[in-house]
Amino acid sequence: VYYQKGCDGGHANPCTQLSKLYRSGLGVPQDAARADELWQLGCKRGSDACTPGQASAGSSTAGGVETAAPAPAP
Repeated sequence: VYYQKGCDGGHANPCTQLSKLYRSGLGVPQDAARADELWQLGCKRGSDACTPGQASAGSSTAGGVETAAPAPAP
């Protein structure tokens, strides 16, 4: 409830925190589309969780979940 109020109030960090909850389904129904939407909104507002340019380029770590390929074995 508090993250939602903060996001609705125009704050960035509550949007990205709420995104993580929707991605994991912790306390809210799991919803990847809603998680991505909130993550992008938070990034556009300047959330500390985002890297520069992440909101406009699309997130490779949406909701705090890294999607990069693993490093090759030595």
